[in-house]
Amino acid sequence: MFNNMKVVTRLVAGFGVVLVLLVVVAIAGISGISKLNAMIVDMGKDKYVKVVKLYDIAEQVNVAARALRNINLAKDTDTLKKEMERLDKAAKNVMIRFDELDKLVKTEEGKKLLKDLKEARAKYAEARKPIFVMFEQGKWDDATRYLIGDFRKFQNAYFDAITALLKYQDDSFAKISEDADKTGGRLRGIIVVLGVAALLLGAVLGWLISRSILGQLGGEPRALATITDRLSGGDLAVTFEGDGTHDRGVYASLRNLVTKL
Repeated sequence: MFNNMKVVTRLVAGFGVVLVLLVVVAIAGISGISKLNAMIVDMGKDKYVKVVKLYDIAEQVNVAARALRNINLAKDTDTLKKEMERLDKAAKNVMIRFDELDKLVKTEEGKKLLKDLKEARAKYAEARKPIFVMFEQGKWDDATRYLIGDFRKFQNAYFDAITALLKYQDDSFAKISEDADKTGGRLRGIIVVLGVAALLLGAVLGWLISRSILGQLGGEPRALATITDRLSGGDLAVTFEGDGTHDRGVYASLRNLVTKL
């Protein structure tokens, strides 16, 4: 295969094949790293962010629950005014989080769960209105019964809707984390296989090219250089290895030359 090629052509062809494989390894590595980077960005800037916002909604609902409890326990106007401010702030924070989630949630399942959460929140907010009327009218006992009775069902439904969307986001986070791990494993395998292939192919091509060159020379370049130097100096008492039966290439030509001289 290599015998009819120039030496330069053989070397370029051999190293060219190895370089192509190395380029393939580089492309596979860059592609895999880009995919992993996209997954990491998705986890950090999308999945994790949504989970944090949902936990904040749950915390604001707990803040509201504590405020209602404090009002009912204190039974005075000062506490009512202070805790109402906390309730208003918590409600505003929740609405901010809903607006942010509207922009972040992209999947159909996620949108459905967010819609369910908004509906649960609306029912919760509506169910909370009678409590404020009871507080203003000083009906503390009625407020207590309502808080631990009918109102709790709406509050629990609200928490359940938050938990459902949180579970969905947690599962999405776990899935993309698992996909990233698998992608990393595949990338590692591809790079190892292609790297070993490039190494083996380089070794085989190097052996074939050197064998073809030595076949044409008939011996090691250093030995041929020594022979030609002595011949150029007029020394015909050059010793050749063997009986010439297996000589070939330049080495055989030099033996024939010396024999005829």
